[in-house]
Amino acid sequence: MSNVIFAKNAIRDLATKAKETVANESLSTAQKKRILDDIDVDLKTHAATVELHKSAQRLMGGGESLESGYGYGVETGRAVKGLATPSLSLAPDEQQGLFLAAKSGQNLTLHLKDAASSDLARTQLPAQFIGLVDRKFEPSRILDHIPSTTMAGPSVEWITHTANTVALPSPVITLGTAASGGTFAAGDYFWKLTATNSGGETVGSNELTATLTASQKQPINWTAVTGANGYRLYRGIAAGAENVLVAVISDGTTATYTDLGGAGTSATVPTVDRTAGAATVHAGGQMPETSLTPVQTILTAKKLGIFTTVVDEMLQDFPTFAGYTQVELQRQITDAENWQLLNGDGTGDNLLGLLNTPSTLSRVKGSGDAALDVISAGISDLRTGPSYCEPDVIVINPTTWNTIRTAKNSLGNYILGDPGQSTVSEVWGVPVVQTSQMLPGTVVLANLEMGAQAFVREGITLAMTNSSDNDFTNGKVKIRATERLCLGVSRPTAINILTGF
Repeated sequence: MSNVIFAKNAIRDLATKAKETVANESLSTAQKKRILDDIDVDLKTHAATVELHKSAQRLMGGGESLESGYGYGVETGRAVKGLATPSLSLAPDEQQGLFLAAKSGQNLTLHLKDAASSDLARTQLPAQFIGLVDRKFEPSRILDHIPSTTMAGPSVEWITHTANTVALPSPVITLGTAASGGTFAAGDYFWKLTATNSGGETVGSNELTATLTASQKQPINWTAVTGANGYRLYRGIAAGAENVLVAVISDGTTATYTDLGGAGTSATVPTVDRTAGAATVHAGGQMPETSLTPVQTILTAKKLGIFTTVVDEMLQDFPTFAGYTQVELQRQITDAENWQLLNGDGTGDNLLGLLNTPSTLSRVKGSGDAALDVISAGISDLRTGPSYCEPDVIVINPTTWNTIRTAKNSLGNYILGDPGQSTVSEVWGVPVVQTSQMLPGTVVLANLEMGAQAFVREGITLAMTNSSDNDFTNGKVKIRATERLCLGVSRPTAINILTGF
């Protein structure tokens, strides 16, 4: 028994050491990797001792161990990849008590805190221990890479902003008469214009719309803005969603432009007017004043849910099955969450995911372009674009990542390093997050710390009851998992969608 106690204490000490190593900013990434690799070896040795003891207990008891599936997973290092260790830990007698209470007709709710809402010090394993035994079907939670906070209500006020320091009035536009000679497809189109000078760009002008027939072109006219040295024309196919930069005009005296319907580039019309920029100020002198005009958006939390029905005998005869069921339900919630955060279209009960958020940046990989070159160019887009940010994550499908990771040079060597060495988890210094919920061939390159925030109204919650329909008389129990959250994107231009991989 003393060996088992020593092993369990050692596992806890190693977890603390690993956490301190990750937090130690004086160590390089390579040094941290070497230390964590050594910890991994020691952890598996101690975990084997604990496993041997548990096997002996099962043999002597003639059946399965009644330990909590979660507690067993933590002690042996088999944490579910991508999921924090739940804050619920039940002894065998407590599990039986809950089961008997459910059978007596009581409605029970078991609350489990997930990675987005848990107390890090008490309930969540250090990141390096998540997935020591890699379960390939388990998802990585991209939510872990989005700053999250609990909400005070079912919706939240959000400010979308792009700043400018131009100190110019916005132009006012009018539409000329549409004529043939363009490349537009038939449909409704919307335009806004901004003025520019050395201080930046104004907010958008008044919005105008026109219904064009195929192959038409549309003239846009305005009065030249005093002090402007140029203009930027934006177009969209929905009101308030001009997300295509049609033209960059470098002459401040220009007062007309004809939009032929070209593809343009992805861009965002500034929506915050800063009427003055910071400047040097003489001692005692008047400082420039800036007034901000934010755009308020209300986000409503959306609910994810799944349930399953199990028979009493499964819970009575195989207590660890309850733990497996809970983990499986959480896995399915995580899959749905990742899909919504990435691909949700914002209609009905769906979130508006990153891939469908208006006004994000975009870049297409050409047939002759190297994948790593396109990612590097995408990083430059973020660094020099409207948000002036460095990406903090690359979200990618495992299939797409495998293609990039196995690329070779002309000598047959792997570009991203020898496969016998440590696994590459960064590209150009940006962490890579793999999830099968990302469509193959598409990559999200973003600064999610700056650009997005997930609001978790209610973390993953498990509930069980036998009072539904005829469950009580049929000897069945329903177990349900739910989560409520919403996603706010405050800086769409901090997100770059790369396609064509």
